[in-house]
Amino acid sequence: MLNINLTFVYWYLFLLNILTFALFGLEKRFQDGGASRIPEWFLLVLAVLGGSMGAFFAIYIFTYKKDRPKFKYGILVQFAICVRLGIF
Repeated sequence: MLNINLTFVYWYLFLLNILTFALFGLEKRFQDGGASRIPEWFLLVLAVLGGSMGAFFAIYIFTYKKDRPKFKYGILVQFAICVRLGIF
């Protein structure tokens, strides 16, 4: 029973981090192309729900929102908390 629950949690975190990473990349592309944008609050909510690793890597790979403190430090702190708790 415990293995099923842990498997669900691992898949949840994996898919959420992939989704978060992809949405940060799309937002960067939308910014450069002038298309409609993804709201910042939505990106931050995805990070809070468990996608902080995907958001952390996306910020540095896409060099997107790297200068804004709520993204640069907020996501870094959240990622550190998740690592400390053993989630990642």
